[in-house]
Amino acid sequence: DGPSSSKGVDPKSLKGIVMDDLDAKVTGEWKESGAAKNFIGDGYRHDNNTKDGKCSLRFEPKLTQPGKYRLMLAAPPNNNRASNAPVEVQHAGGVKKLKIDLKSPQPAEGLFWIDLGEYECGNDTAITITNEGTDGYVVIDGARWVPVE
Repeated sequence: DGPSSSKGVDPKSLKGIVMDDLDAKVTGEWKESGAAKNFIGDGYRHDNNTKDGKCSLRFEPKLTQPGKYRLMLAAPPNNNRASNAPVEVQHAGGVKKLKIDLKSPQPAEGLFWIDLGEYECGNDTAITITNEGTDGYVVIDGARWVPVE
């Protein structure tokens, strides 16, 4: 258990407002890991494949200014990941519910990201991911808000 490697990517070196999993509001029993090669900070969290809906991570950034942002989740890929992880994006227009595939995030800036889309965001913006009804491990490394020019 616990991170098996030293530091990963410094969140300050990435574009946008980046939150590590350590910055999230945590509900339930999450395990820390560092087995993947690339991650933010000292590791990431997984739900131990419990699928019970009792685990959630909520990222609530402090935006310096409201506006349009591209939202993303960082997630180390693997075939044992959930293909149907529930995510809620809280944005200026309301709440959008998504199901995301954690098996195949896209590489960028030395990490792997899942694009959640572009949203108008204010200070009440948030991203919440849970493990309710999932079909594999829910593994999350962080979240970010990248301003859309």
